[in-house]
Amino acid sequence: MAKIISFFNHKGGVSKTTTAYHVAWMLSDKGYKVLMVDTDSQCNLTGLAIGEDSFERFYEENPNNNIKSALDPAFLGQPIPIQAIEGVQVKENLWLVPGHIDITEFDISLGMAHNFSTSMAILMNLPGAIYAFIQKMVEKHQIDYVLIDMNPSLSETNKNLLTISDYFIVPTAPDFFSQMALSTLASTVPKWKKWSLTARAFFRDSIYPFPEKDPKFLGIVMQNFTIRKGSPTQAFQGKIDSVVEKVQNTVIPAFEPQDLVLDGEKRAIQERVEYCLAYISNFQSLAPKMQEDNGPSIPVFAIDERYLGTGQVLENYLEKRQMFYKVFSDMVDEIVNLTN
Repeated sequence: MAKIISFFNHKGGVSKTTTAYHVAWMLSDKGYKVLMVDTDSQCNLTGLAIGEDSFERFYEENPNNNIKSALDPAFLGQPIPIQAIEGVQVKENLWLVPGHIDITEFDISLGMAHNFSTSMAILMNLPGAIYAFIQKMVEKHQIDYVLIDMNPSLSETNKNLLTISDYFIVPTAPDFFSQMALSTLASTVPKWKKWSLTARAFFRDSIYPFPEKDPKFLGIVMQNFTIRKGSPTQAFQGKIDSVVEKVQNTVIPAFEPQDLVLDGEKRAIQERVEYCLAYISNFQSLAPKMQEDNGPSIPVFAIDERYLGTGQVLENYLEKRQMFYKVFSDMVDEIVNLTN
């Protein structure tokens, strides 16, 4: 059965989409079949996978090949069942469900359905609709991992997405507002989990039943910091330590009562790394190299050498590329270990 992992932080600017894309690519390189689902109305994940030059043309030529069109039968009350869409094959073992700017239109309907106070049949079918669609895509491509790129908000759509997931990862950054965001998540996510327990029973007899999922926190990913001589600069290290401390002293104690954490040997693994799956420094000069041909973005660890210059410049870039390869490879190995 495919494992669903959501990448979520209601604070923007923490490289959530970029991280999800790199993790998906690395998982596919390691032989897993991966489906990326873009649920952010900004469609940044879709832009990475399709490429800036092809972005507008794709939507003009494929008006129904996106997540909103896939869910319209349920949300618009159309007398047809939800079906898998074509999607986009990014590379071997890696597929994308493109996003749509109007996906936010569903939030009001989901909010009405989520409050358990309506008897309208059409609304009863909505909470389980997104999960039903994802399962159709999983069956179509025999997917091993589904990675959901969520939008930066505390919306009803995000509540739905996180509670239909098996696991979730919180990308974050070493700054004061990221610490504040973790406090908010510590308060909000347990409420969402408590809501989902009621939703399972309330929507059990719907056309698209709400799944019985118990999402587990896999950890944070620390990024957007500068390194010097292989380590974070002193200014960043202090902020990194503060964020890690916030996870241990605020997030974990809040998550434990609602069974949002792993246990046993897997919990011990998380504790050894202080619940941080990876420390990823700024891509800096490698970032522009990700789209040299204006096509789909290539992860920093897979950029072709012909775009990296010659001589000492090439050697420096190759060293950085190898560093990022190891970081993402080790993180993906850890994710696989924790989810198996």
